[in-house]
Amino acid sequence: MFRRGVSSMNWRIPLVALGLIAASAALIPQDRGVPPSRVEAPQMPVASEASLSSHLARMQEAAQQASTPPWATTLLNAQALSASQQLDQLARMPDGDSAIALSRRLEAGVNAENVAGYLQALMSTSHSSVERVAIAALARVADARTMVELAGYYASLAPEHRGRILSVLEAAENPDAATGLAAIVAADNNEKRSPLMMSALYGIANTGSVDNVQYLLEQMATDNAEYAVMALERVRSPQGIEMIRAAAQGSKDLAPVAADYQPALRLIAEANAQQ
Repeated sequence: MFRRGVSSMNWRIPLVALGLIAASAALIPQDRGVPPSRVEAPQMPVASEASLSSHLARMQEAAQQASTPPWATTLLNAQALSASQQLDQLARMPDGDSAIALSRRLEAGVNAENVAGYLQALMSTSHSSVERVAIAALARVADARTMVELAGYYASLAPEHRGRILSVLEAAENPDAATGLAAIVAADNNEKRSPLMMSALYGIANTGSVDNVQYLLEQMATDNAEYAVMALERVRSPQGIEMIRAAAQGSKDLAPVAADYQPALRLIAEANAQQ
C-alpha cells in the first residue's frame, strides 16, 4: 500500500524491499590498495515494504549525524575491491585514448558482485571521469537495495556533491530499482518535497514500463500529483505514451485521473510522441 492512501493493487511491481548493507565497524583505509582479504559486509534481514520508508529515514538521520561517512565503513569483496582499484587507476591516468578505453571497460564491467566498488567511488571521488563512470554504471545496474542505500548516504555528502546521487536515481535503467525508488518517494513526508523524492519519480519514469507509468498515474490521486505530472513528462516509451494518452481520455482501465489534470496529460502525450 502506497503512502497517502494510494492503492498498489494496480501496480505490478512487488513491493518487497531488499535488505540494506549493514555498516561495519572497520574504517576503510584511505589507500584503496589494501589486501583483498576483506570480506563482504553482512546484510540486514529483508525488510517489509511497510517498514522500508521509516528505515530509510533513520538511515538518513544517522548519516547526517555520523562523524565518519557510513559508506566508508562498508567492506568490499574481492570483485568490488578490484573495481575500486581500477577506478583509482583511472583517476591517476592522463586524458587520452587509454583513459577512454578504461572508462568504457569499467562502465561495461559493472555487475551485482562489484557494484559496491562503484558506489564507494561515487561517494568519495574528486575526479570528474571517475564520477561520470560511476554514475553511468550505477544507473544501469543499481537494484532497489542500492537505490535505497544511495538515498541513505545523501546527507553524508557535501551539498555540492549530492547531485551525483540524484543523477543515478534519475537515470535508473534496471527494472529492479523501481521498488527502491518507490520507497524513497514514500519516505518523503515533508511539505516541501526533497530533491531525492523528485529524482526517484524521474527514475521511475525513465524506463517508461507499463508498471512504472501506472505507478505515476496512481500518484496523481495523492498530493504528489503535480510532481507525478512532471515525471510523466519524461516518459518516452511508446507504451508509456499511449497509457498517458488513455489516462487523459479517462480510460477506466488505468488509475483514475482528476479532470483538472487530463488536459496536462493530453499535452504530455502529444509532445512526447513527437520526440
